[in-house]
Amino acid sequence: LFLGDSAAAFELRAQLAELNVEVSPERPLVVHIPCGVGGAPGGLCWGMHLAFGAAQPVRVFFAEPVAAPCVTLALCTGKGAAVCVADIGLDGKTEADGLAVGRASALCFETCAPLVEGSYTIEDCTLFEHLGALVELERSFIEPSCCACFAG
Repeated sequence: LFLGDSAAAFELRAQLAELNVEVSPERPLVVHIPCGVGGAPGGLCWGMHLAFGAAQPVRVFFAEPVAAPCVTLALCTGKGAAVCVADIGLDGKTEADGLAVGRASALCFETCAPLVEGSYTIEDCTLFEHLGALVELERSFIEPSCCACFAG
């Protein structure tokens, strides 16, 4: 799955090239990705760095719910999968059920810790505010968990 998720980065690179969008150290690509256990966003983060080269013109940020920031916790403590949100008194309960994970993937942590630029959390009510704006502006509905990255 991790490798499959990384393929999206190569598709994005091709789409940006078609549109003549330059990605370089002077014009980095900033990507915000909703993050649960870290598998899919980890694969995408890793793929971004492979697809766009060693100069790392890609800045990846992970977005997680306030109640379940397992990857943020893993990155901040440096403990990876050895720490879970319950260890700091969080219950992991969130309306962002696709991101409601208590412990980060060890593979994601080991692969992405040196690559991810940062992470942030978002409250459930903000997810729904973003979803409401999307429905109003674009007449489009997506899983509320996907709206986590809109805060970035």
